Amino acid sequence: DLSCNDFEGIPIPSFIGSIGRLRNLNLSQAGFSGTIPHQLGNLTMLRYLGLGGTTTNYGYLDLGSIVNFNVLQLHGDNLQWLSGLHSLQHLDMLRVDLSKALDWLQVINALPSLTELHMSSCELKYVPPSFSINFTSLAILDLSCNEFESSVFGWMFKSPSFPRYQWM
Repeated sequence: DLSCNDFEGIPIPSFIGSIGRLRNLNLSQAGFSGTIPHQLGNLTMLRYLGLGGTTTNYGYLDLGSIVNFNVLQLHGDNLQWLSGLHSLQHLDMLRVDLSKALDWLQVINALPSLTELHMSSCELKYVPPSFSINFTSLAILDLSCNEFESSVFGWMFKSPSFPRYQWM
């Protein structure tokens, strides 16, 4: 658990992916930035993965008022590195920039043990048309504060496990 530290924007060290027996990894709000290292996909015994971050607020003076805007610190261009994490039960990617990860739904759908998914404020936009999901073990789903271009509800309502979802 390295959460709530301030690593001052350094990348997540790739050597963490070589800690083979690791079952829980919490890097949430730890001040990491850059691309999520694909080596985390080597943690095949992982049950809990927390990468959720905070946004860095930058302010500037604009005619006497302070204007704030946020910069996402961690990002992932794809999520294929998650594919081997078959024991993963809890995934927190709050505020990780996944705007380029067009494979997010396919990869998440293939995680058989996932019970809790937090992907709020990830800049998700794309949902494949007529994609069939199988979230039979999923109990908590948080996709809030994203900007989906297509109807996200179409594939959710098709799921046989839909009534079990706890909406956040």
